[in-house]
Amino acid sequence: MYKPLRTTRELPKALRHPLIRLCIGLGFLMTTLLVAQGLLSFVPDALARILSLPVQILVILLGYQMFVRFFEQRNVTELDPKNSFPEVFQGGLIGVLLFCFTMIILWGFRSLEIIGLNAWSAVLPWLSLALATSFIEEILIRGVVFRLSEEALGTWPALGLSALLFGGLHLFNPHASLLSSLAIGLEAGILLGAAYILTRHLWLAIGLHFAWNFTESGIFGLALSGNESQGWLQTQLTGPDWLTGGSFGPEASIVAVIVCLVASYFLLEKAKQQGQIKAVRWKTPGGL
Repeated sequence: MYKPLRTTRELPKALRHPLIRLCIGLGFLMTTLLVAQGLLSFVPDALARILSLPVQILVILLGYQMFVRFFEQRNVTELDPKNSFPEVFQGGLIGVLLFCFTMIILWGFRSLEIIGLNAWSAVLPWLSLALATSFIEEILIRGVVFRLSEEALGTWPALGLSALLFGGLHLFNPHASLLSSLAIGLEAGILLGAAYILTRHLWLAIGLHFAWNFTESGIFGLALSGNESQGWLQTQLTGPDWLTGGSFGPEASIVAVIVCLVASYFLLEKAKQQGQIKAVRWKTPGGL
């Protein structure tokens, strides 16, 4: 039986550097997702639509497990199932509260109005989409990009790098702009990175990411990163784009940025108190 190691010392020297492992990990996981999508093309369209999101979640979880256990040769502590339920629940609660608080502030500015209700079944597509997105993006960005760049550079440079990448990826979304991508990087990139730093598990970030996205799209029916949605509530936003986020959705709102940055500050302060911040590598002996 394979017994995972806790270090990468048995890897060839050229592969031990965390930034090399970062590139290999991203390449491997993206390839597995593309192969899974390719295999689904052989399935009838109706069945493929049903299976697509569950298959993506399963593939990214198994692919990450394989990469860590067989390539990095260590236990997958960041996905320890013992921590899954309480941290997903806590993250979910934080995500719902942060988004609802953002909506309350917009309502206070008279920029938010609830004009009706849809059938409860309207939430179902957004429930599955939010679940798949949270798993895939957290494993790729926090599990691979942040974790391995932090090992190479330290916590603060890695947090900035991963937040910048996360925001940049949303530049390809509908109605996106440099400002909306900057907003995503500042609010979500830093907040979700802080959730990982505090716990050293991915579960808190997955729960937070899922709850924010689902509350935004499935409950309030607002545009999710530029993608139109129809949730349980029929919600209308009015006012300048800098306040409401415009056609991109509330994630491009200055209100969401401030709310999430304040939450990030408290998570990072708690992480500092618990000694979870890793020093900048080029300022330490033997660093880069």
